[in-house]
Order: sequence, then structure tokens, then C-alpha cells
Amino acid sequence: MAEEIAQFESSLAAEREKETERQTKMMDSLANRKEELLAEAEKRKQEKLKALKDQGASPEDTQELLNQHAEEVQRLANKLDADKLRQQQKLQEQLQKRKKYRLRLCVDTTA
Repeated sequence: MAEEIAQFESSLAAEREKETERQTKMMDSLANRKEELLAEAEKRKQEKLKALKDQGASPEDTQELLNQHAEEVQRLANKLDADKLRQQQKLQEQLQKRKKYRLRLCVDTTA
């Protein structure tokens, strides 16, 4: 029975490692997407600032644009961070369910 438990623990550790690698890749992908979206937002801001400058906009208009941009960036960052947190929680839940299921199988087969 001790050998079966050791095999179970070993397979569980390997499975956990695979899931962690998959999760790491997903987190890297989300981080890259966040960087891309923030870079796009910065580019849009620069284009709008240039257009305002070309139109001879007032400093108040320029400040309003900067404030809008800051709010947009904050909303975007919050959304992406929330997505990342949800993915991490989902992984933890999956790992716990799988561990319980496999432990149940191990106990049932040894009983």
C-alpha cells in the first residue's frame, strides 16, 4: 500500500508540474497581451495629443485627454489583472479537484 501511495504522490506531482507549466505559459501570454494593449493605448494617446496640438488645442483640452487616457489605462490594467487572478484561481481549483479525485481512486483501489 505504501508503494501505491508513493506512486500516487509521484503521478500527482508530475501532473501538478504540467499544470503549473501550462499556467505559466498562460500567464506569460496574458502579460504579453497586457503590454500590447497598453502600448496601443499609449500610441493612441500620442496620436490624439499630436492632433490636438496641430489644431491648437488649449491646455485644458490636452489635460482632459491625458486624464481620459489615464482612466482608460487603469481600467484596462484592472481588467487584465482580474483575468489573471481568475485564471490562477481556476488552476488551483482544478488541481484540488484532481487531487481529491485521484486520492479517492487510490483509496478505493487499495480498499
